[in-house]
Amino acid sequence: MGTQPFAEGFLDALARLIHRSRLNKEQILAVSISSKGTVDADGKRLLWSPVFGGEQIDFVSLLQPEWRAKVTLNNETLLVAQALGMKADASQSGSFRALAALSLGHSIGLGVALQG
Repeated sequence: MGTQPFAEGFLDALARLIHRSRLNKEQILAVSISSKGTVDADGKRLLWSPVFGGEQIDFVSLLQPEWRAKVTLNNETLLVAQALGMKADASQSGSFRALAALSLGHSIGLGVALQG
């Protein structure tokens, strides 16, 4: 299948979303994407995924310069770990130190959240 049909479908889905939301593309300031797989440390490229294998997708290049929005890509398990860490920090009066989240499903994911 390759990444090109996915990329085109992704752009079409974003266009439909902003249309249904009655927004202009210029009003979108951030696009946050989460995925299973390996994400480059700069948060721009999907390096490996269960769907595309080693075929990479550079989401920043896909959206810019047509979109002015800041584009970020994160591993979905890392986002879970960060959210759980924020919740734990709030409920423990800032005494949260570290947390690891493990996702088991069609693939395995690991996210680690550290305070500070």
